[in-house]
Amino acid sequence: MEIHQEVLRTFFGNFNNLNAIQKESIPVILDGNNIIISSSTGTGKTEAVLAPLISKYLDESLLNDRMTWLYITPTKALA
Repeated sequence: MEIHQEVLRTFFGNFNNLNAIQKESIPVILDGNNIIISSSTGTGKTEAVLAPLISKYLDESLLNDRMTWLYITPTKALA
């Protein structure tokens, strides 16, 4: 499975390449596996998670499958 072109453009259109975290995590998420990503602020974690989830949602919503997300993000760390 690959990310929809529209999703790629939206999340990564201003960047020439995906970073290492994104390259490693996106295929794992697209395959339906759970993942924990831990990295410094500003390293692309949010895009690495949300882009494949939204793309997967677009695919699976067409098949009327159910999908549940649990996205945990720190709040105090960025305050």
